[in-house]
Formats: sequence, C-alpha cells, structure tokens
Amino acid sequence: MLNNVKKILVVGAGTMGHGIAQVFATAGYNVSLYSRTADTLNRATQLIRASLTTLAEEKIINPKDIPGIFSRIQMTQSLEEAASEADVAFETVVENKQAKIDIFHQLDKLCPPGTLLASNTTALNIFDFVTTGRPDKVLIGHWYTPPQIIPLVDVVKGPQTSDESIRLMADLVKDAGKTPLVLNKWV
Repeated sequence: MLNNVKKILVVGAGTMGHGIAQVFATAGYNVSLYSRTADTLNRATQLIRASLTTLAEEKIINPKDIPGIFSRIQMTQSLEEAASEADVAFETVVENKQAKIDIFHQLDKLCPPGTLLASNTTALNIFDFVTTGRPDKVLIGHWYTPPQIIPLVDVVKGPQTSDESIRLMADLVKDAGKTPLVLNKWV
C-alpha cells in the first residue's frame, strides 16, 4: 500500500462502486463504501460476496482472505463520517451533471484538504462544470465494468490537476493491481 493513503472513500455502491471498493480492500486498503440507502449497501454486500467467492473458486484469491477483505470495507450511509478521514474519494454516482456537481461540492466541504477527488464518469467532462477549492486534486479515475475483473483504469488530468495528483492516482491504481492509462486531457 502507498504510505500516504490510509482510507479510500467510494461514493455510490451501485454498478461500479461495490467493485471498486472490493479492488481496494483486496489490495489491503481500508474503504468506506457510501450509499444513501441501506438496500443499496445490502445489495453491494451480496455482490461483493458473490464476486469474492467466484474469484476464490477460480483460484485468483485465497478463500481464507475473504473475511479480511470484508473487514476492510465499511458500509455507511453517513457521507460526513466516511469523508472525514478519506485520502482519496471516488465518485461513482449516476451520469448526471447536477448529481456530480452536488457530490463534488459535498466532498470538497467534508474531506480533508489533501484528499484527491476522482470521478468515475464515463461520458461527462467534469472539468467543465465541477468546482472545488482544490482544482489541483480533481481528476477522472474511470474504471471499466466489472472493475474487479477489468485491469484498465483511465486516469485523466483536468486543466488544473497537478502532476503530483496524477502520479498519486496512477501509483494507487497500480498498487491495487490495475493498469493506469494516463490521459493528459478529456476529449
């Protein structure tokens, strides 16, 4: 694990979020997986359990590691609590401009000043509409579905994203066993 990353926040436990949380927990990171609803968190738990069971059956992971992986994922409905100690936050909410604006506004307010804020957006250029007090720490970390299987993660630099933030995200993705594809801008 990277020494300066102790906790990862994944906002949204749906289609992508649960798989991203699983990847980081499998790599040894503590993860907070946030959703507004208990139903979504319960479904995420079931999906992670099924995925880990399949990976164990295929001898990709050791079945004895599954309890430890689960112990590193904290399911939560409190964004305030989850964000308070996050070193990196991934937003995986619906592809809706206003939803992303709202989440980034909350994350900017709730996360420590040094926290990287990443969007898993597939089609939206967040750099055109997301504003924060830390534009040097805002980037796109786009995972492919299913994230626990597909090895590639796009790491996209915005106009104000620092090289240091891009390096940290690329190193984090590598440390989690994935291959970062670093892009200098969103097209």
